[in-house]
Amino acid sequence: EQQATWGTTMVMDVKTGDLLAMVNLGETAPKSGVYYEKENYALSRRIEPGSTFKLMSLLALTEDCGLPITQEYQTHHGNKVEVGYKGPKVEDDHDIGGMVDMKTATAQSSNVYFAESIYENYKSNKARYHKFLTEELHLGQMLGFEAMEEVKPKIHDPKDWSAATLPNMGYGYGFDIPPIRTLVLYN
Repeated sequence: EQQATWGTTMVMDVKTGDLLAMVNLGETAPKSGVYYEKENYALSRRIEPGSTFKLMSLLALTEDCGLPITQEYQTHHGNKVEVGYKGPKVEDDHDIGGMVDMKTATAQSSNVYFAESIYENYKSNKARYHKFLTEELHLGQMLGFEAMEEVKPKIHDPKDWSAATLPNMGYGYGFDIPPIRTLVLYN
């Protein structure tokens, strides 16, 4: 239905972290609609996590920056807005209001809220955000599945970031992680 070139599904026991099942399907030929298990995409592919990463930004804001979930930022009613100096133009696909708190922004999956809040709280110390992701959330480390072709997350050094990188990272873009990392972070 989605005409995807590949997909992965994993089931993890939330109490133990044991991986109970994993299925990886890839298309046999472009636009064929025929799939088979040909590669372990959950471990071997890096992708931008997108909106699934907003929870990790929430963790950075609350745990690392000490912000309360009642912290409000302007979301501009879903309209496109430039975040930072010469930063990206970010928008939401729906109007969630103007000033909203972190709880509402998470429930409504606001790109603008997380781009603005991550930018505002880490613009003067981008290395701190990088350190939180790579050391506190362990995205700089492998999980131990190297024998199954696990790839390491790719989060560039802050010295190499453009004006768009920090705000984009706030809502899951500008870096690549294997799908299993998203599952492990949620667990």
